[in-house]
Amino acid sequence: MTVANMIIHGGVGEVVWHDSLWPDSWYGGWKVNEYLNKPLGPAFGIPHVRTIEKEQSYIWRSWEARRIQIAEEKEKQAQPAPKLEPEPKVVTLADDSVIVVGQSSGIRAKRKQSKKKDNSPKNGQLSLFD
Repeated sequence: MTVANMIIHGGVGEVVWHDSLWPDSWYGGWKVNEYLNKPLGPAFGIPHVRTIEKEQSYIWRSWEARRIQIAEEKEKQAQPAPKLEPEPKVVTLADDSVIVVGQSSGIRAKRKQSKKKDNSPKNGQLSLFD
């Protein structure tokens, strides 16, 4: 049907018959109006069709090149990356405890010596920022 439509309407291109869910399949292919608009071509101005093999098909060759490229990318991704030890993180909790996470020795906790703040008013005034 596609070939007939391209002949009737003067379409120039390639038609591939295959299973779209399995693009590696190939049932047939046609070049339609290949020389329709080429003045020095053998069929200038005359609608025409010729059958092609999958090796002659631009669509099939493009699909093969893309499939090979994806396979190479997957192969590169399959190689394991070297393991790097994460840098230790220091986490300070609300009660001034310090936890060091990510060292090979595990998790260690220390208690910081905190300075007691004197929240008594200075000069008889209260401040929100002390």
